[in-house]
Amino acid sequence: MTVDDLATYDAWYECITRKCRIAMTPEYVAGRVAALSDETSSDTKAFTRIYGDAHRRRVLGYFQRASESLAA
Repeated sequence: MTVDDLATYDAWYECITRKCRIAMTPEYVAGRVAALSDETSSDTKAFTRIYGDAHRRRVLGYFQRASESLAA
């Protein structure tokens, strides 16, 4: 799987929930939003170095969207 394979929310969501079998709980999603929002974090810096800042922002947006749908 490449970054391009995760270019849509639906593709990303399927990858996370079905292929990776990660439960999108409110706690998990909030944690990922916080982590990806903290550009000073060493983990976020590593993510950005590997995948690029555009992908970090895209994934952050996906997690924010997931958070909104969980709250609805």
